[in-house]
Amino acid sequence: MQNHSSDGYIIHHHVYTDSKVILTLFTLKHGLVKVVARLGKQAIEVKYPLFQAGVIVWRGRNELKTLVNFEANGKHLALKGQYLFCGFYLNELLSRLALVESPMQEIYELYGLSLNGLALNNAMEPFLRAFEFKLIESLGYGFSFFDDVETGRAIAEEKYYLVLAERGFIESQPDFQYAIPGRCLINIGQYRFDDEQTLKHAKRLSRYMLQPLLGGRPLKSRELFQ
Repeated sequence: MQNHSSDGYIIHHHVYTDSKVILTLFTLKHGLVKVVARLGKQAIEVKYPLFQAGVIVWRGRNELKTLVNFEANGKHLALKGQYLFCGFYLNELLSRLALVESPMQEIYELYGLSLNGLALNNAMEPFLRAFEFKLIESLGYGFSFFDDVETGRAIAEEKYYLVLAERGFIESQPDFQYAIPGRCLINIGQYRFDDEQTLKHAKRLSRYMLQPLLGGRPLKSRELFQ
C-alpha cells in the first residue's frame, strides 16, 4: 500500500482506544486528513502536539488512514492564554470547513503565519479576521467588498451599505441597523484591520458569512472567550 507524505499540522486529537488516538491533520498537499495513530506511553499532547509543524506520513484508502510517522519540523509554538484560545479557534474552523484530501495551499500558508503571529503575542483580532475572510473566499463563498451589487458602482468610503445574503453589498441609509461604512468595507477587502471600527464590522460580518457554512452548529472554541 502506497504511503503519502506532506508537510502539515495536527489540528485535533482524541482518544480512540487505550492504545490508539485519532488525529485530524491539516496538510499542505492533501488538505484535511484523518488518521489513527498509536499512543504508546507518552501523553497525547507530548507525542502529537498541536501547533507543531511537521512532516507527516500516512497510508490507507479509506476515510480514516493510518499514521506511519510524524516528524516535528521547527520550533513548537507554545501559545498561552487568549492566544491559545485563538489557536483552538483556527483549528476548529479548519476541522469543520477545510477541504478533505484536497490542497488549500494559500490557507495552509496563512495558518502558519497566523500561528507565528499569535506566538509573538501580536494583536489577535487582525489574524482571526484575515483568516476567516480568506477561508470563506477559498471555499467559494466570498464576494466583492469594492462594488455595489445592485448598481455596479464602486463602494464609496463616505457612504453606508447593507449586506445581501450570498450576493454582496447595497447602499443604505447610515441610520439603518447593521449599516456598514464604505470605508470599513474597503479596508476589509484589502485585509487592513488596523482600526477599531473596521474590526467591529469585520467581526460581525465574518460571523454572518460563516454561519451558513457551519450549518448552524456553534463553534465550541468561541465559548473559551466568554
